[in-house]
Amino acid sequence: MTERTYKEKIVIITCLLGIVGATPFTLYRLISGDHLLAFLDALLVMGLSSLAYFVCKTRKTEIPAFILIVLLLGTFIGIVHVKGSASVYIIFPVAMASFCLLTATTAAILNLIAMLLLLPALFGAMSTYQIVVIYTSLIVLCLFAYAFILVTNQQQFELVRLAAHDGLTGAWNRRTLDLALINLINKHHRNPVKASLIIIDIDHFKSINDVHGHHVGDQILKEIVNLLKGIVRTSDQVYRYGGEEFVLIAEDTGIKNAATLAESIRSRVEKSQFYGSLNITISLGVAELGSATSEDQWLTLADQALYRAKSEGRNRYCLSEVSPNSELLAVTA
Repeated sequence: MTERTYKEKIVIITCLLGIVGATPFTLYRLISGDHLLAFLDALLVMGLSSLAYFVCKTRKTEIPAFILIVLLLGTFIGIVHVKGSASVYIIFPVAMASFCLLTATTAAILNLIAMLLLLPALFGAMSTYQIVVIYTSLIVLCLFAYAFILVTNQQQFELVRLAAHDGLTGAWNRRTLDLALINLINKHHRNPVKASLIIIDIDHFKSINDVHGHHVGDQILKEIVNLLKGIVRTSDQVYRYGGEEFVLIAEDTGIKNAATLAESIRSRVEKSQFYGSLNITISLGVAELGSATSEDQWLTLADQALYRAKSEGRNRYCLSEVSPNSELLAVTA
């Protein structure tokens, strides 16, 4: 269970709790001769067992979660219609469970349908006042749960965004870069794709920090990222690799087009005025995915090309020496 997702655990635990709660009633009603309700309870137990087994085996949760809530609501509505209004209060925990397992809108719709289906069983069996109290309580419960889920989802989205982005520049962070590289390499192994990786390093950045202060260096980092986002396609992602280094993953881009992109970035940075009269330049290393067999090797190839660009004078790009297009291995400044 420790390796399962939160949603898997919730679905499995809900199924197990339902099985544990319904089994004694099934046996009691069977012994007491209430065969119809015993049959309904037995169907519930078998349905919950099947759902738990399915989630354990497949690790899929969306459809099983929906079926689980429909099964619980349907069974309890049937029990209320057969047994009477005494069992109506079971709807409250099921309503709460629906908001934990489903989207807020889907849970609200299912609960509304359940309330409508319950009405015929409650009229005549309960006073108008009791029905109003039950429905008012259920509606308030659903409204609070709906609002809570919306706020929780928004907070979760914000946490995911903060966890995936660099706090200073807004670029994707190193952890996200690692995941993106792994996914792209795996995709390449299944079906070869074209992609290139560009490592970008700001020249003499330490001197900028030492002479002008870290606040100037931070401002330059942010402006570099803004410039990169303005140059690359929306499908290309910019990552902060560490310190003054950034990585650009250009999908559907071979080494020749990546070289053109690298030169365009280099030229734009050289001509831009980032902070007063400071002359900011960058060095770049480019490597094509077809040259690499793993994410580490791909990064290493680009890093080696970057090292060559820096050792040969900076303010230039170099291509990886391991490339299917050997004629493109010239250094461009």
